[in-house]
Amino acid sequence: MEANKKFVVDTGSARGSNITIEEVQQALRDINNWLGSTIPSYSPSPPLPSPPNDLPAFLKACLSQNNGGIQLHETFKTLSLDLIQQALSQNSSSPLYPPSSIPFSSNSDGDFLLTLSSGEVVQWNSEGIVETLSNNLGLFLESLRNKMLTRKFQYLGEECGLIEGV
Repeated sequence: MEANKKFVVDTGSARGSNITIEEVQQALRDINNWLGSTIPSYSPSPPLPSPPNDLPAFLKACLSQNNGGIQLHETFKTLSLDLIQQALSQNSSSPLYPPSSIPFSSNSDGDFLLTLSSGEVVQWNSEGIVETLSNNLGLFLESLRNKMLTRKFQYLGEECGLIEGV
């Protein structure tokens, strides 16, 4: 093995919506490893042994590795299955809540990240969709992982969470 070899993150190719469950699971492992080495108090939740079959495949992959608690961008953290169900029952009565969407993350301001029936990931609050973040949850997680591994994120504590570095 050469002493000068370095780990390189491939961030250059646009893959469209082609990402496998195995690639998503690897991205989640990388995210957890990065968070564990960056946030001293980070302790991921245990996996959910049997996520419900009616969930989207990428969300099932997330829950089968960690039942919530993964720090995402800003103060967003993934939700446990119980919190997903609670958020669904609270938010689905809103006329602005996208039909057939599933919340998978929330922040300290009460905003949610949703996966829509189309697969897209959006940020949503009580006033409606704030912005579209990705074509699907797998690509969203892979993008976060790539930013973490290329040192584009900084953790600034609980109040600010993960922000893109300056």
